[in-house]
Amino acid sequence: MYNKKLIMKSIFLILAITIATLTGVSTQNIDKHTSIMLTDSYGDTSNLDLAQATGPMLFVIYGPGCGICLKELKAIAIKIKSWEQLYNVKLIAFSRKYRKDYSRQISKSKEKTELNFPLYIDVNGDIADYLYDAPGIDTSYFSHINGLHLKIPQTIILSKDKKVLFQKYGYQIGDEEKIEAILKKP
Repeated sequence: MYNKKLIMKSIFLILAITIATLTGVSTQNIDKHTSIMLTDSYGDTSNLDLAQATGPMLFVIYGPGCGICLKELKAIAIKIKSWEQLYNVKLIAFSRKYRKDYSRQISKSKEKTELNFPLYIDVNGDIADYLYDAPGIDTSYFSHINGLHLKIPQTIILSKDKKVLFQKYGYQIGDEEKIEAILKKP
């Protein structure tokens, strides 16, 4: 009889610890995505508070050595100021860090293309993780080789409540008009 009570208490304790652990993990995943650290090409960091989004978020994933990526960034640079005013959009243009000299390469790309917005580096993969978890995301544009990577160039628009409004891979002249059409929708 004594062994049965001890076994039941042990099972209950293990079950309680398991539930507490799982609940803690779920809360950590939610909390992890409320704020993302952004690192610019000069190494300066800032936090993007995703819970405070007041409009759509436009994510542009690029590579600094990718010519078609830079063409898309130039096309967006022409439109972004009016999009910010008209649609309250927040632009986050970012790339993954692969090499030590990546920051320098991104700085040169920015100077060469004369972009009027910052280019960020997803140093820890936080932005990729956030996008991967967005409801409605097409994960076929993601790769899991040595961590989570996104195919480039890729553009994703999320509503302020984190739902995917638009996602595309590649770039064609005129894609910025498709982006604006999505931003115009209420």
